[in-house]
Amino acid sequence: MSVLRFTSNLCRRNRLKMTGLEFFSHVYPASAALTVFDIGAHTGESVGSFQSLFPQAQIHAFEPAPDNFLRLRDRFLGQPAIHPHQAAVGAFDGFTKLHLNNYSATHSVLPIDRVEINRWADSADFAETGVLEVEQRSIDRLIADHGLTGIDILKMDVQGGELLVLNGARAALAAHRIGCIFSEVEFRALYTGQPLAWDIHSCLSGLGYQFVNFACPKITDTGLLSWADAIYVNPTIWNQLAQRHSAGKAQSQ
Repeated sequence: MSVLRFTSNLCRRNRLKMTGLEFFSHVYPASAALTVFDIGAHTGESVGSFQSLFPQAQIHAFEPAPDNFLRLRDRFLGQPAIHPHQAAVGAFDGFTKLHLNNYSATHSVLPIDRVEINRWADSADFAETGVLEVEQRSIDRLIADHGLTGIDILKMDVQGGELLVLNGARAALAAHRIGCIFSEVEFRALYTGQPLAWDIHSCLSGLGYQFVNFACPKITDTGLLSWADAIYVNPTIWNQLAQRHSAGKAQSQ
């Protein structure tokens, strides 16, 4: 959500390098033929990062807003490993309303909270510009339709719609068929009725997923945490990370 006021000092100093996605290089080798779902791909910024990290990955990029989608599609035209989908991802298959705002990275299936979002924006000009009906798919159905065994990395940047996406992936999450999750989580309700970070944590931890870390927390000038990217992994990957950590400690002693 680049239109909002602030980034942490660390992310400002390392803007070109530090996306948080580099964490996954500790989980998977660069040569891994991963399946990546980028939900809320915007115009392909994170798709490009995944492509650089994992050149053999198959990346499914979902973006419902027409203008954003056209830029996403054109950016990766002729690249067979990148699969752009003009659709929202949520709790059910069908159609949903997409609220368009005057900043293209902030469209959402939820309407903005005008007071809260303008409280943290650079200026008090944040406004909804329209509503579209768009196609929506659920992750459980997408996995079935594409004949996938699972998803290695699920990235979500859906402006308050995170629980809706997770509710449409209940079968995959319960079976731990999603390896890693990278999700924007918010600590202030910028959208009407949105879940906050602890709601996302309750959902995922209740399904056996382990919280790993926050990436690039966004902190106001007065020290208030507004949002961050949160990383979760399934029990298998968590055990692998924990074993490697323990082994590293033993070797260093």
